[in-house]
Amino acid sequence: MIPLLEISNACPVVLAGNKIRYLFIYSILSQSRRLPLLQVVSNNKSFSVGVQSPTEINAPRECAVILRRICQLSLTRITHQVSRAFDLNYYRKKTMKIKTQKHGFTLVELIVVLTILVILASLLIPSLTGYIRKAKEKAIITEATDVWKASQAALSECYAVYPESFTNPDPIKPPCRFATDIDGKRISNLGRITNAALNAVQINPNDQTEVNTSSRRITRQVLSYLDSADKSNARYLFTVPSGKSTWNTTFRDYFGRNPSSNAVLLQIFHTTDGKVIAINFGKDGYMVTIIPGKETTCVYNGKSLKSIGG
Repeated sequence: MIPLLEISNACPVVLAGNKIRYLFIYSILSQSRRLPLLQVVSNNKSFSVGVQSPTEINAPRECAVILRRICQLSLTRITHQVSRAFDLNYYRKKTMKIKTQKHGFTLVELIVVLTILVILASLLIPSLTGYIRKAKEKAIITEATDVWKASQAALSECYAVYPESFTNPDPIKPPCRFATDIDGKRISNLGRITNAALNAVQINPNDQTEVNTSSRRITRQVLSYLDSADKSNARYLFTVPSGKSTWNTTFRDYFGRNPSSNAVLLQIFHTTDGKVIAINFGKDGYMVTIIPGKETTCVYNGKSLKSIGG
């Protein structure tokens, strides 16, 4: 029977003291024998490799040449691998090299980085603040526009159904008895709806004060259109701080330091034929002024229009 050649991996066979004996086996499989050819012994600092000649193990002649060639070709590679496997200093040096390659930042580098960050912050923060303010202004103008539309819809409806309420049977206190200044020009015979009327109806929907006047009819419709008729679940709160008026004032002056998040200031001026001539809408410190035919303004800490008469 022709023998077969087998190459097996290294396997530890003896562990004694500080020596580890590994056996690298190149063997011949014959009918009943496994014959070791290569043996390696290593400790912490050195190792030795021994090769048994095929002739010394009485290998069959047919395998002698093959085994000798295998030993010659493999010895160099095996020696290198075994030396690295058992050379603890190699791994210590490699670990130390990795550790020594780690670098931190010097104080100068940190100062330079911090300086760059400060410069970038000084350039970006004002721009970012300006962007946030513009976005806030845009959002409040959008809300004010919705309020203007709701007010005009309420006025048109009221004038269509109750036109006489704009002149009022009470000649002593007609609803359109106010005036305001727009672009330096005084406009008279105006109706005015403010937080006072809105708050009164919001608190008590059945309030009978001036119940048949255009002011109260419009107030009820405006609250309904703005989803604010029910004070407990209102989109806007039209509170009236003691001693405060909605005209010629700022949002902060009117509400003070800590207003409710949904607190707004609203002032509507309208004509006797049911047209909105101007509104002020104040929220979150901003004051929006909408006058048909003119550019809408939104000013932080801006003032509402003056109101004359009453």
